[in-house]
Parts: sequence; C-alpha cells; structure tokens
Amino acid sequence: MATAIVLCGGGLDSSVISKWAVEELSGRVICLFVDYGQRNAPIERRAAEKIADAVGAEFRALGTFWLRRLCPDNPLFVGGLPREAGPEDLSANWLPARNWNLLGVAAALCDQLYLEGEDDEFHIVWGINAEEAERFPDNAKEFAEAAAEALKAGLPSEPELHSPLADLDKPGIVKLGDELDAPMEHSVSCYNPEWEDGRPVHCGECESCYHRRRAFREAGVKDPTRYAR
Repeated sequence: MATAIVLCGGGLDSSVISKWAVEELSGRVICLFVDYGQRNAPIERRAAEKIADAVGAEFRALGTFWLRRLCPDNPLFVGGLPREAGPEDLSANWLPARNWNLLGVAAALCDQLYLEGEDDEFHIVWGINAEEAERFPDNAKEFAEAAAEALKAGLPSEPELHSPLADLDKPGIVKLGDELDAPMEHSVSCYNPEWEDGRPVHCGECESCYHRRRAFREAGVKDPTRYAR
C-alpha cells in the first residue's frame, strides 16, 4: 500500500498540501505534526488535528527538541513580534536547519513503516513555497530537488518528495486552496495565536498575520480567519 506523509504544522500551507495529498496521491495519508519546542506548539497541533480530520487523513505527532536547546532565543521559542528582516536580509525568524529537521522526522517515519512491512510505496509532502524561499533558504526549489535525491539515495523506503507549492507565492497558495476546497479556516499562521471555540484566533498584528491577510486579499478569496485586531 502507498502511504503519504504530509508535514502538517497547522499553517495555511499545511491545510492546502494536506488536501492536495488526499486528492492527488492514492492510498493512506498521514498528517504528521512535529513538535520541535516552538512556543505555539499546543495551538499548532490542535490546528493540524483539525486539518487532518477535515481532509479525512490520519494524524500523528512526534517531538524533537534539539533546535530549542541550540537556539533558545529564537522568536519561535520566546515569542514577541518578530522583525521582517535579519542579518544580511535573512529573516529574523530563521531557525537553523528547521526544514532539514522536519524532513528528517518524516523520513524516519517512512523508514519505520517500511521496516514494519506495512507499506511498499512512500511519499513525503511539504509546503515549501516561492514567497518564503525569498527569506528562508530551506524553502528554495533547488533545496527541495537536492533533498529529493538524498531521500531516494539514503533511505530503504525511498520516499518520493512532493513540493506542490514550490512555484507559488502566498496569494497563489490561497487560490489553490480555494480550488481544492482546503480547510484553510482551521489553519493558524500567527506568532501570537489563541484558541477559542474550537478555532485559532490570530493576533492580526504580527508579520505572519500581515502576509496572511495580504494573501487572501490579493487572491480575491474571502478570508475565513478570525483576527483579534
């Protein structure tokens, strides 16, 4: 049986790629949430579970915390309102090797399922995209292509890596989500979110909220997000 592991962090991109995986890949779909110690992990996990349920996928959660120990002062761990730009135009929200780390967890799950003899074909789906590639090197299409080769060469499960958003900016992602009827209303993008009445509430003021609002506006798609401001 074929199995697709979707790296589902509960965000807007995650909601779209989760629905894409269900629509485009046959077999079993697992939405995998990785807790790496991020401050908003409890709310992000709830959002990821909601997304998995909405698209009809399984849900799994795994933890890996070396990034928090290595980078304890990163905005993703300590909170606040992160700046747009960091040293040499690298985003101040850059977390070293974050996507390598997440991809490694998904790859380990593929190999474990392979060793258990449950499946014979594996896929990994992640949400790297063109807009974030401008600020985060591990979102670049070139990085995805190299990672895809490495996964095939270094793992007995030989998973195929899919990057369905690699050529899209945020408005393009929203348009695709609208076409797929992805559960974008359950996703959370905010750096300072809350959870009320079974849904995430965005602060409306942080960098990520700004990009989310702009994406829906420029895509011409009604924004289902709840904002505090």
